[in-house]
Amino acid sequence: MSGLPSGSGHQIFHLPGFMKAQVGLASLLLIVQPLCAFSALQSQGNPSGQAGAAPVSEPKFRILRSVSGSKSSREGGNFVIQDPRTVFYLPEDHQVIVYFEWEGPPGLHHLEGMWKNPEGKVVVVSDFDYEAKQRRFAGYWTLPLTEGVTPGLWGLEAHVDGEVAGAHTFQITTGTHPTPVPERHPLGASEIYRKALASTVSIEALDSSGARLNFGSGFFIGKDTLLTGFEIIDGAGSVRLTFPDGRRQTVEGIVSWSRLEDWVILTVASDDIPSLPLAGPNSWQVGDQCFSLDSEQEGNRTLVATFRTSEIGSISPLR
Repeated sequence: MSGLPSGSGHQIFHLPGFMKAQVGLASLLLIVQPLCAFSALQSQGNPSGQAGAAPVSEPKFRILRSVSGSKSSREGGNFVIQDPRTVFYLPEDHQVIVYFEWEGPPGLHHLEGMWKNPEGKVVVVSDFDYEAKQRRFAGYWTLPLTEGVTPGLWGLEAHVDGEVAGAHTFQITTGTHPTPVPERHPLGASEIYRKALASTVSIEALDSSGARLNFGSGFFIGKDTLLTGFEIIDGAGSVRLTFPDGRRQTVEGIVSWSRLEDWVILTVASDDIPSLPLAGPNSWQVGDQCFSLDSEQEGNRTLVATFRTSEIGSISPLR
């Protein structure tokens, strides 16, 4: 066909940690037109809800997110698109990677990726049999970009067990990228734990006599600015902090709060305590992995992994 890139075969990538590929090599040899690399990934996540067959009128597979880019890596057990974007430039870019995450019933599934050219015609079909061990699983396809690629609006339509399970569109054009796209290098769990621990303080809510009413933790989000839950200090006569080095200090004042959303910003002299920067607008999306520093017992700090499952902040534990 005219306008198609030529040449690469299928590959399997076995990822450590929460993403694992489970697929037979024999299946690869049966795929027609081995143009695009595909890897079926699976997380250890187990979002709430019971697995099982959904009604026929409802989709069995819910897409959590899709993202495209030209570079990828495996960092801390995660598959990462390092330069997420939807516009690709010839001849500067050499490939387009499209990544999907779904939630659906575990078991053996048949996955298909259908690449559509700017005319809307399916020009390449890559299919795969894959057994999902958990409800959350993921996969990606790679389209090599050569001189024969037709510029325009392309798309990848993903099917799971014959059901349309998501579509992702991207633009291929000619020229040079106007501004370099900064690569993403997410921190590993151990580095996240180290940074969060260095910025976290213990919080004691005290009554008028100095007796403890409640105990919790908070972290610095800027110079002399501490964020914690409103319920921790609610009803307190005073608030005392214990820093990582053992120093104790009384809270100087309250900047802002919301009892309904359960947060409060306190004024505290942070000295040399590092702060954790707040995420910028549109810097996250549904399906992203999140971490929190739990302190169920005084003196203990446990890193808890979760997934964002909605636009309003709902998260599901990673078990």
